[in-house]
Amino acid sequence: MAIGITARLMSARIGSNYDFGSYLVVVEAKAEGLSPWETNRYNYGPVWALLLYLFEWSSSILGRGFRLQIVILLTLADLCIAGYLLRIKGALIAAAFFLNPVSVIITGFHNQFDNLAIALVSIGCVLSGDRTRGSIVTKDIVFMSLLGLSLTTKHIFLFFVVWTAIRQEERRRVIFFALGPILIFVASFVPFFGSSRDAIWSNVVAYRGFQNAPMWTMIGLEQGLGPLSVTVLFTIGLMAGGFLMRGRSLSESLLIYTVLVVTFSPAIANQYLVIPMVGIFGLWSVAYSPYIIYATYWLLIDLDGLNLDDSATGHFGASLNVGPVRSLALEYGHQVSVAALGIGLLYTLWRDIRVHLLHDCQGAINKEQ
Repeated sequence: MAIGITARLMSARIGSNYDFGSYLVVVEAKAEGLSPWETNRYNYGPVWALLLYLFEWSSSILGRGFRLQIVILLTLADLCIAGYLLRIKGALIAAAFFLNPVSVIITGFHNQFDNLAIALVSIGCVLSGDRTRGSIVTKDIVFMSLLGLSLTTKHIFLFFVVWTAIRQEERRRVIFFALGPILIFVASFVPFFGSSRDAIWSNVVAYRGFQNAPMWTMIGLEQGLGPLSVTVLFTIGLMAGGFLMRGRSLSESLLIYTVLVVTFSPAIANQYLVIPMVGIFGLWSVAYSPYIIYATYWLLIDLDGLNLDDSATGHFGASLNVGPVRSLALEYGHQVSVAALGIGLLYTLWRDIRVHLLHDCQGAINKEQ
């Protein structure tokens, strides 16, 4: 914990990028009476904007500390995820997650808050009791509320709402888990509809980010498949994943979802690289190592990352400027990230299938004996 926290604070001292600049624009716009979405630099639910307002208010009293508060909160989110992994996988996996350089750089330098949305859902998984039938009890309400709050923070888990709903064995539970989080997400925008309805639509609902579609480009479907756009193919892929996972535990579904949502994504930006880290360590195999190595390298050299691939950074920066990985990064960018992630996912699925086959065979042998 001490090493991971220190690394995040040191990463923040290197500099900042466009996203942190957008946070400053959001708090400055508030003084002018503008909502976050009217700045055209904010594409999320209101939770993060409210936190930025809180940090700006407290830093105005203290005279400093706006960014430090962001890093502290995001570090706490990483600690929550590590605590979740500690509970389901043990101390070694939890420690490895907290020390992984991708999370360190995104939390400390980039200051994107995908991990906050992930932390909320992971807490919900711990508290849920993993029930799929019976009356709706407090644990169900808590999980549904945390999933809705996660969407309102950043809508990474939009399709996980479907995954959660189709696991339920009774109609009332399906309706509750399908509609509850979405209603929370929609309701969070209601206070802002009067002045910002059009801005919310264009910057949240209709926003598509970098439409680079790495996986789909690699398989020649960057333009979609006939009438099916890449976004539709992404939706179909995640829906299929949800049906395949509906018999698994909620925690296992969460781990697979975070890997799958990035693998199939129609748009990849640097901060998305951190989303599958909880899944990678929760499902750990050495097959995920290339993803971690490449994602770290990318965040070190990219202009929107630490940008250490520069003569001004001395010998270390110059050492990043050579080698086959550099050539791959320049030519293919995030296609390499997604390819490496996909390889790890395929190995995980094969390992899972093999384990279940061996288990079924052993069961048949025992029964015959």
